[in-house]
Amino acid sequence: NGSKFEWGGKTGSLVVIQDITDRKNSEAALKESEERLRILAEKTGTIVYDRNLKTNVVHREGAIEEVLGYTKEEYNSFTVDQFNELLHPEDRYTFIKTEEKYFLLGGNMTQYYRMKHKKGHYVYIEDNSVVLIDEKTKTRRLLGSMKDITQRKLAEIALIESEERLRILAEKTGTIVYDRDLINHSVHREGAIEEVLGYTREELNSFEKDQLENMIDEKDKEQYFKNIKEIMTTPGSYSLNYKLKHKNGKFIYIEDNGIVLTDQNGKPVRILGSMRDITLKKLAEDELRKLSHAVEQSQVSIVITNKEGTIEYVNPKFCEVTGFTYEEAIGQNPRILKSGE
Repeated sequence: NGSKFEWGGKTGSLVVIQDITDRKNSEAALKESEERLRILAEKTGTIVYDRNLKTNVVHREGAIEEVLGYTKEEYNSFTVDQFNELLHPEDRYTFIKTEEKYFLLGGNMTQYYRMKHKKGHYVYIEDNSVVLIDEKTKTRRLLGSMKDITQRKLAEIALIESEERLRILAEKTGTIVYDRDLINHSVHREGAIEEVLGYTREELNSFEKDQLENMIDEKDKEQYFKNIKEIMTTPGSYSLNYKLKHKNGKFIYIEDNGIVLTDQNGKPVRILGSMRDITLKKLAEDELRKLSHAVEQSQVSIVITNKEGTIEYVNPKFCEVTGFTYEEAIGQNPRILKSGE
């Protein structure tokens, strides 16, 4: 910087030379840093922004066209109000109120919302930002990044819907379904839990693994643990039967079907299964077994035929009295007893 002056009838110049190397280096470093940030944002499908909360001037960089369909120039021309108009009507109020809260308090915030794409459809956005406050000027800035999480969100929604359908199916069919993570040692259960075992879903899901195992009838425990050991050794599908204590203290018969999933090394990592109450079935089988035993031991000849009159069963006493073997009698008509053939 210089200026001319007159002195003693002569013209002179006063020149001040200042070393601005540090400033220029800082400017170059800042420009280089901003360029790296822009490239990083574009390559990772992210939009980054810097908003002056006093003037509401916003500068945006990154994968703007990839995420929202607008050019950088179009998107940077949007005012804050125009930006808010792009938000899904169901998300707009919560978004604005959350921002207002953090503008006063400062700090980090993460918001999830839907934003209208240039083509008219909505994309799901994950917005991570921080409110910075300059203690000297009291100027507040909002620095943040926006990422398209539509595919992840749709997958989550599909999973939730699938789980909901499975839960309804399990409840309507009187089944408990479970998902056990063998790595994190966690288990989640859904379905007809209260109907089958008397516990609420929250109660049963709060049980540790050993708590549920302690509900198994003492007479079945040895075989149960033996089966579990075999299942873990040779992963695959399985079917177990055992008695489990109901919340009311009574034991019920359980049919437990599932499959053990493994990682690429063959190590068991997850168990998916279902449990259902088969008490009535087991009691009926026991009664049928008792009846069958009584018929076998009966001192009265017993013959069972189908609706066409063909013999389907005879007890030992029949064979003893008639002289027919079991094999000879099956398929015959009771008339053979009169004909003597």
